[in-house]
Amino acid sequence: TSLARDWFANNAPPAPNGNPDDPDHLHTLRKNAKLARYIAENAPKSAKTPRRLAQSFESVQEAGGHWHDWLVLSDIAGKKLRGSSPLTKVLTQRCHLALTVYQRHLRETIG
Repeated sequence: TSLARDWFANNAPPAPNGNPDDPDHLHTLRKNAKLARYIAENAPKSAKTPRRLAQSFESVQEAGGHWHDWLVLSDIAGKKLRGSSPLTKVLTQRCHLALTVYQRHLRETIG
């Protein structure tokens, strides 16, 4: 458990310009959660605490993936349809909601 948490903490890059919502930063955190999950999953099957931690990192990874998918879709719509398009507005709104969920999972897992 300590190894996975420490690895994640030591490999989390600082937010550029102090912006914790920077998309590249958030995407890196998602990828790091995946690797920390793999570290935790390598504990013996009888070790429940690392298994729970692995599940927490997996929830971060999945929430980050959902957010990133909505981000990409809203960016595509914004470029093709412009920001005033109803579809662009819906996709952007879903992106913001997914970001809120992702941030909650990050706080719950890594503090």
